[in-house]
Amino acid sequence: MAKELGPFSRKTAVNRLDKRTAPARLMKKVRRDLLEHLGNRPLSITESMIVDQICWLHLHVSLANAKASEGGEMSDIFARTYQGWSSSLQKALMRLDATLVPKPTADASPNALAEYIKMKSEVEREA
Repeated sequence: MAKELGPFSRKTAVNRLDKRTAPARLMKKVRRDLLEHLGNRPLSITESMIVDQICWLHLHVSLANAKASEGGEMSDIFARTYQGWSSSLQKALMRLDATLVPKPTADASPNALAEYIKMKSEVEREA
């Protein structure tokens, strides 16, 4: 019998998920939703890696939420790890949204270029 998947399971355990399990279905749904958000277009390698990272982080945050909702006190290590996963998930989602910003063309107005630079610096500052 396979060991149950938890928030601290190794990546190899996540990779061996039976596609019929709830965690595997969750990852598949998150991936499908992200691809739809990106317009169901072919992804660049960078976007593909960010989508993979988001799926993995979302699964771990969801498993940690389930463990925390069972009751009991969160250990200091668990709380820090959860906070790190949540923060990384938020930053990855922001990076993915930044890929949707159209790059200014050569004939773009100065205001469009200024807005692009401002948005780009905000995303980099958040990272």
